[in-house]
Amino acid sequence: MELLDLLLPSGCALCGLSGPPICRNCENNFSARDFDIRRKTLSGFAATSYSEEAAKLIFEFKERGQTSLAKYFASLIAPRLTSLKQINAILVPVPSGKRTTATRGFQPAQVIARQLSKQCGLANFSAIKPVAEIADQAALTREQRATNVMHSMQASEAIRGKSVILVDDIVTTGATLNEAARAVTQAGGLPIFFVTFAETIRKIGNGFAN
Repeated sequence: MELLDLLLPSGCALCGLSGPPICRNCENNFSARDFDIRRKTLSGFAATSYSEEAAKLIFEFKERGQTSLAKYFASLIAPRLTSLKQINAILVPVPSGKRTTATRGFQPAQVIARQLSKQCGLANFSAIKPVAEIADQAALTREQRATNVMHSMQASEAIRGKSVILVDDIVTTGATLNEAARAVTQAGGLPIFFVTFAETIRKIGNGFAN
């Protein structure tokens, strides 16, 4: 169990039943339909779409500190990664901004990556760090998001020559993921894939765009 879970009262994020962050009944009824996705030149995989239930799980995880949910998120992603052990790929979480991390007290993608490492046997390496503070992405357009995160990350040269699987909790436009991929490439790593718990489609005017 994560430290934050010991400090905060626990209950099912979906039905409120006292006990684990997702009860057995809600876990069995949760509709996780995995699918392949793409952001620019970067291919990836989402365990589920951003449904109302997925949104509740992410909120409890990120904003209420129910970090034990990462074990469940990882269990939905891990089956797609076991075959990649043959190429000695490493898991690299996408970092949160400094202010956000200070507020939450943890980095969501890092917690998920640790659980993924345990479940699929791939090494986990927090190789990317933020080097510039960015504005909140939520209210920005696709173009503004890309500009906002540009050159905001730096990767360790220790990943030079390694195949990298980027890990995040949720993807919208993919601006943050693509910035992470740029940082990995600049450090000499090879971003081959990304994984995320959920994909959300961003509403633009009367329509939608990824």
